[in-house]
Amino acid sequence: MMLHKLFATIVLLMCFSTVASSKIVFTSNMDGNYEIYVMDDDGTNVQRLTHHPDKDAVPRWSPNGKQIAFHREKRWQPGQKLQEIDVFVMNRDSSQLQQITDHPGLDTSPIWSPNGKQIAFGSSRSGVSEIYKIDIATKEIEQLTRNLKGGAINMEDWSPDGKSIAYTAPSPPVWNTIYLTDANGSTHRQFLPGKGTLRYTVQWSPDGKKILYCEAAYQGNDLISNKIVIRDKGGLLKEEIDMTGKKFVHSVCWMGDRHLLIHAEEWSPPRLPTEIYQYTLATGKLTNLTNRPSREKLGDWIDDAALAVLPPGKLSILWGQLKK
Repeated sequence: MMLHKLFATIVLLMCFSTVASSKIVFTSNMDGNYEIYVMDDDGTNVQRLTHHPDKDAVPRWSPNGKQIAFHREKRWQPGQKLQEIDVFVMNRDSSQLQQITDHPGLDTSPIWSPNGKQIAFGSSRSGVSEIYKIDIATKEIEQLTRNLKGGAINMEDWSPDGKSIAYTAPSPPVWNTIYLTDANGSTHRQFLPGKGTLRYTVQWSPDGKKILYCEAAYQGNDLISNKIVIRDKGGLLKEEIDMTGKKFVHSVCWMGDRHLLIHAEEWSPPRLPTEIYQYTLATGKLTNLTNRPSREKLGDWIDDAALAVLPPGKLSILWGQLKK
């Protein structure tokens, strides 16, 4: 009996280690329209998930990797006064598509709460740009920001501990800088002091100890510098990657603790197409994962091996049984 249990445990562990894989979710117009795709970490095994005449963009994995949130931008119709963008959720195999918001305005850039029960997003529904969150089960919506200065506020990321939400907003003399709010919107603080730059595409590290973002500086209309910056959550600089003269980075996200994923284009015109690259932190090596004539836009990365394929604690329990 003990031998049977041992064999079953070994098979289970082998399946866990071999079936699990990492996936990149992204947007591309490779088939003519902007749709949601997934691919493996090396750029292979590309699979199209959405098939819709409207523009699908900004996909993000749910915390358990079973679903993908994104926004869908409806095509302009003759006589239409307002553009409309809404938030959708689907399973990772594109089944069970569900519309989460339904408003004649811009509901954009959905980000999951760490428990997967809520989604924060940017919206123009009040007449100005604000950050909201919605309970997926009840559809109850709560406004988190009060944009008294005007200008675009962009939803960026929710901290892994669920306590803070990062967003970007104008703050003179900065074009756009990073702010943090409590998850209930009660307090807001500027993450860094301003300096005539544009800060964008903010993401917490998986352990919640660091913040990753892009920074660009302009002289008039001319781009003069572009950097990828990593700081600890207190604002202390940990690493600065200078992309000036190499690539213009549109967005960046973590890819484990050794790599970053970068959505970028050539520094000098003509800049098309945009590609998705893997950046190795230790060596600075930049590897093109897409290399197509189409435009690819980075969405998100998830490591299936880090997900709760087995409930928390079960893996260590199984190893404990093996030792016995």
